Amino acid sequence: MALLTALASDITIGTIEDVCTPEQVEMFIKPAIKGAILLGNWTTEPCGIFNMAEYETTAVLDGDEWVINGGKIFATNGGVCDYGFVMCKTGEFDPATMGGLTWFMVPTDAVGYEAGHDENKLGWKGSGTCQIYFDNVRVPKNHQIGPLNECAPILVAKTILGYGLYGAWTLGSSEAVWQKTRQFLGQRMQVGKSLWDTHQVIRNEMAQMWMQIECFRGAVY
Repeated sequence: MALLTALASDITIGTIEDVCTPEQVEMFIKPAIKGAILLGNWTTEPCGIFNMAEYETTAVLDGDEWVINGGKIFATNGGVCDYGFVMCKTGEFDPATMGGLTWFMVPTDAVGYEAGHDENKLGWKGSGTCQIYFDNVRVPKNHQIGPLNECAPILVAKTILGYGLYGAWTLGSSEAVWQKTRQFLGQRMQVGKSLWDTHQVIRNEMAQMWMQIECFRGAVY
């Protein structure tokens, strides 16, 4: 639930609120805040999220519409949301300025949009994560979010602090798993004694894991 809450606020609306036109605020941001629509934020490609020079998802202007082709991975809510804002190559990528990439708000009911199967993840079961595909998906010109060819620096500036959220979520999960394991070891009995009381090697391993969690806590804080 923490991820879905952040996705609906900081990761989506919080990223684009300053670059949306008044019309786009009415179309996307206000309905999302009210819960009338669900948004997604899809940037990552198989080459990596910040290896933008090798992005393959493109948007080409054709009259009054942009035509999008390509795909994204790790698309949270890709199979259930109403719109996803997608970063596409619209020009030659400039590594010095991170220029050449533009955002578009893509309706998931558009012809040519397809969501793949949900990934079988080790954790994070509360959210669906999938690949998404764009096959000549056409969106109106007014679905361009932010300045042409200049969205990558905005993404980095807006989301880099947000990655701390993932650290905090993972820290809390690690603590919970450790505590549940400790409880189990104290309750699992063999020959009248618990595994915790009879196996020093288990206590050593648990101590090592807790030290790793403490190191991670320091990094998060």
